[in-house]
Amino acid sequence: MKRAMLLVTGLLVVSFAAACGMFESKLTPGREVFAAIGTDDWHHGTIMKDCPGGLSVKLDGDVEGCYPKEKIVLDQPPQAGEIKPGVRVLAQFQNGNYLPGVVKSIVQTKYNIAFVGGELGVDSLEQLRLLP
Repeated sequence: MKRAMLLVTGLLVVSFAAACGMFESKLTPGREVFAAIGTDDWHHGTIMKDCPGGLSVKLDGDVEGCYPKEKIVLDQPPQAGEIKPGVRVLAQFQNGNYLPGVVKSIVQTKYNIAFVGGELGVDSLEQLRLLP
């Protein structure tokens, strides 16, 4: 009897979550994102539409291309609880561009980042984006 009740409760929760759109992708047309061109070259843009194999992103500067979803991240700062040492992020570099790196340590509200090129930086939460 308990199993049946748990099963029914679980199904209701999943149905409610689906109805509220909790399982829908946040990568939808109009959203601002960063898209990777190559391995470590990320550019800001806006999702335009679906395309074969991914999403069409219009990069700042009016160049539009089709990118696989795993090469696109939302231009949205993470929650503080999502960032821990060892987490891969896009972080704002000294020149204002966003580059991939790894969180090395956290001191109060500052995040010490080791960028892929070996450089070190310190960013605030607002300057970070989670990488897949």
